[in-house]
Amino acid sequence: MDALDLTAMTFGASGVINFAMRPAVIRLLHRMGAFASMGAPRTFFYSDTLPLRVALLPFRSGADRALAILYLASWLSFLGFGVASIVLLLSGPQSA
Repeated sequence: MDALDLTAMTFGASGVINFAMRPAVIRLLHRMGAFASMGAPRTFFYSDTLPLRVALLPFRSGADRALAILYLASWLSFLGFGVASIVLLLSGPQSA
């Protein structure tokens, strides 16, 4: 397993984690009454800034804060490892 395989695997895992956590975060927003003010995010997009906006909300419990931080970390990991995968693909050996 080389660096590209490891990076691509981590990219995929972080994307799946982020996608799987989004319904829990949306339930959290409903519980906090912040769903409408966040633009009613119902669709599953990796390109929106919902993880960053959720992490900046004031939370009442540690579990809610942990969910938001884990959601943000999986999103940042998804973006970072996606860029790293592209860089590794472009910097790899070129064929003629």
